[in-house]
Amino acid sequence: METALIDRFLSDLAVLTAIDSGTHNPAGVNAVGRFMAERLTALGATIKRYPCDSVGDCLSGTLRGSGQARLLLLGHLDTVYPDGIGAERPLRVEGNRAIGPGACDMKGGLLLGLYALERLLASGFADFAEITFFCGSDEEINSPYSQTHYLPLAARADAALVLEAGWPIEPLPGGALTSARKGGGLLRLNITGRAAHAGTEFERGASAILALARKIEAFHGLTGRWPGVTVNVGVVHGGTVYNAVAAEAWAEIDLRVERQQDIAALEAACREIAGREDVAYTAAQLEGGVVAPPMERTPAIALLVELAQAEARALGFTLTEKKSGGTSDASFVAAQGTPVLDGLGPVGAEDHSPTEYLLIDSLEPRLNLLTQLMQAITRRRADLRAVRRLTKT
Repeated sequence: METALIDRFLSDLAVLTAIDSGTHNPAGVNAVGRFMAERLTALGATIKRYPCDSVGDCLSGTLRGSGQARLLLLGHLDTVYPDGIGAERPLRVEGNRAIGPGACDMKGGLLLGLYALERLLASGFADFAEITFFCGSDEEINSPYSQTHYLPLAARADAALVLEAGWPIEPLPGGALTSARKGGGLLRLNITGRAAHAGTEFERGASAILALARKIEAFHGLTGRWPGVTVNVGVVHGGTVYNAVAAEAWAEIDLRVERQQDIAALEAACREIAGREDVAYTAAQLEGGVVAPPMERTPAIALLVELAQAEARALGFTLTEKKSGGTSDASFVAAQGTPVLDGLGPVGAEDHSPTEYLLIDSLEPRLNLLTQLMQAITRRRADLRAVRRLTKT
């Protein structure tokens, strides 16, 4: 990427990272959305907005060509950062790193999608029926609103390309794609017991904290029972004062699962633990479960990886792949059967932290890769559809 283009990209990135667009800041999310809509309109895209309750609006921009393939690019407008961070930590460049809130998750990915479409159109390529760039507004909370809008688009697409950051794994600057993801969810465990004075009436009490402690060990014991499953009690609260037997306690529990086939058994095991009376006269209530399905590496996804790696080799760099323990919109797209590839944004890391960054020298190879991959998918559309049908049968 020539210096002028890098400078333009970083200038755009500085604008976007300065906008506070935490999921629960609809005005900020909509401001990023307006930026995307203006740029997509300038490329000739038809814009559609999708109002969402409680969060900002989603939007899509659709380009129409003269071919048959339908592609979906997926990005998100929201971040995890609180208001004020954009001004407090403006984008800065340190060596090869562009550091700022949302630089790789995923304002850099949004821009890479725009720049790739710009380059694709400038080349005169039009051998596609539609390319839709969908920008969700609530990915950081598992897209409860966005899903209802992008899943119908994904169902019509031959392939979906998700613009989360690429992994900074050797060899750089190409890094790694994401070809599989664990599913995940949250459990809330509430325990009630009997309050009592810890000195004078200890025997009358039933400690919710003691019951919770026994259940914590049992929940952690589920880790590894099925391949790739982890269970982590991440938050605990209980009691009111030190000299009372606690009548209430609660915990929040993270679930991660690698295979769709294990979800039912994992959730059943969690309910069984919650249902035990570990301490007499205590009771537990369990809420939640796995909400984001795993993205398993299907033959169709393997073909997309193969296409991406072939294009990378033609461009002169090496591209690897990685399985992620985290979730993204790719998880929901994969669950409904659409071939999807993730990690196609710039290479970066340290998401959700003060040092979140993208690698500047990954911009050119990743931009070229995304542009070429879209063309490769249109050429191999028949093969992709055949593999997808085979997988369904």
